Amino acid sequence: TEARNAIGLYSYFAGLVHLAAVIFFLKNRQDWMSGWLILFFTPVMALYAGYVESYSMARALIFTTIVSGWTAINQRASRARNLWVVAAAATAAIAVLHHLLAGLMLPALIYLVWQISNRERKTFLRLSLVAGLTGICIISAVYLGFLFSSHSGLVFAESHVGTDGMMPAGKLLSPR
Repeated sequence: TEARNAIGLYSYFAGLVHLAAVIFFLKNRQDWMSGWLILFFTPVMALYAGYVESYSMARALIFTTIVSGWTAINQRASRARNLWVVAAAATAAIAVLHHLLAGLMLPALIYLVWQISNRERKTFLRLSLVAGLTGICIISAVYLGFLFSSHSGLVFAESHVGTDGMMPAGKLLSPR
């Protein structure tokens, strides 16, 4: 495909991220049939059809954050449970990098850590510190990358901002 339409492929990749999160969520569940409603019968699925914006990946990562938190809260206290909390913080940070609206998940993430720490202050502070530093490190690394690359003379004039809102399916399959 043409370089200006490549961002549409990113939307398809976001759809794959969403699909993987739904399959993981439905794994070993009795009500797995109702889960397909999450996947196919929501209007937000249009975001994964070549939509040329950052919303598609932000939406997929927000859902992945929810699934990570759900998995953490439904496990017994263990190292794996804490790792799921850190995974939720990491996916939330990456979602914030795609769209700041994902930052609204912060109160829910704090409450998740509070619940998982069994309302013990020391455990809460330790787990909050690890999860928070994970998110801050991810956001800082990307910010510094953009800071240093902004002085490199990159030209964004022909980026996805100047293309149509949707990538036609025919362009994905066409030889040009």
